Amino acid sequence: MGTVAFTSQVLVAAVLAWSALSKLTRSGFRGSTAMFRQLGAGRLATPLTVALCGVEAAVAVTMTVPASAPFGRPAAVGLLGVLTAGVAHIVLTRRDVRCACFGAAATRIGALQLTRNLALLAAAVAGLAGARPAVPPAHLVVAATTGIVLAVLIVRLEDLVFLVRPVPSTSAPLEIP
Repeated sequence: MGTVAFTSQVLVAAVLAWSALSKLTRSGFRGSTAMFRQLGAGRLATPLTVALCGVEAAVAVTMTVPASAPFGRPAAVGLLGVLTAGVAHIVLTRRDVRCACFGAAATRIGALQLTRNLALLAAAVAGLAGARPAVPPAHLVVAATTGIVLAVLIVRLEDLVFLVRPVPSTSAPLEIP
């Protein structure tokens, strides 16, 4: 269970760090602020974006520092639990809110984002199994690499779904002269 917990920990920390860093870009900050405005935050949209960015970064760093990891892992579960509950509320109330999770707002929050957050929450819970037996360094390298690759796939999930989504057919058949 040691390598699975470590992989999960790397995955969650990388996703949270990516999310925080994306909000530091101009388009990412605007997208996140716009998302909070769509949720009715009004003047609090900017402070909420700053706070979310800070919390995501703090949890990511806390998870990666061995001395603070025992605090970072449950903090990640709590943060992802809150974010997942928010996404679930948006989906269940059928609100038209654009996702700004990893940069500029582009995708309407829906079942895909809820599924992604539930998977991240499950990974964070798996990462709670923090007491790891001595694991060979090679296993840790493989686990860290796996966590980072999974993080990239999760962050770019909307793009991957776009690539495999069937192209809608046109109403008129294509005619060749």
